[in-house]
Amino acid sequence: MKFNKLQITGIILFCVFLIANVFFFFVKDCCAANVSLQEIKLETINQDNWLELSKNSESVIIDVRTSQEFLEKNIDNSINIDFYSDDFKEKLNSLDKSKTYLIYCRSGNRSGKTLKIMKELGFMIVYDLKGGINGLN
Repeated sequence: MKFNKLQITGIILFCVFLIANVFFFFVKDCCAANVSLQEIKLETINQDNWLELSKNSESVIIDVRTSQEFLEKNIDNSINIDFYSDDFKEKLNSLDKSKTYLIYCRSGNRSGKTLKIMKELGFMIVYDLKGGINGLN
C-alpha cells in the first residue's frame, strides 16, 4: 500500500498531536501533585522550630484552650478558639485556609486533635506545638 505526501503528512501531524497531548497531561499531573505535596504542611513540631515560625508576622497563632486558661497565660499575639466550644469546628472552618497557622494548647492533646480537624477542613499549613504551652521554657 502506497501513501501520497498528503496522507503521510496527515499521519505525522496526527502522531505529533497525540504525543504532545499525552506529554502535556503527564507533565500537568506531575506538576500538580508536586505543588500540592510541597504546600501541604500539617505537623507537630518541637518548640524551637515552632517559636521560630511564630516570629513570622504572617502566621496566625491559635490557642485552643479554654478562655480561662487563655486569660491565665498565653503566647503573645495568639487568638483563643476554645476546643470545647459547641461551634469550634465552625470557627476553624471560617478561617482563611491559605494562611499559615500555629496552634497550641496546654499539653499538646487538644492541639493535636485540632491539627487533625484542620486537615479534614482543608487547611494547607498548620504547625502544632509539641508538648503545648507547658513545654515552653
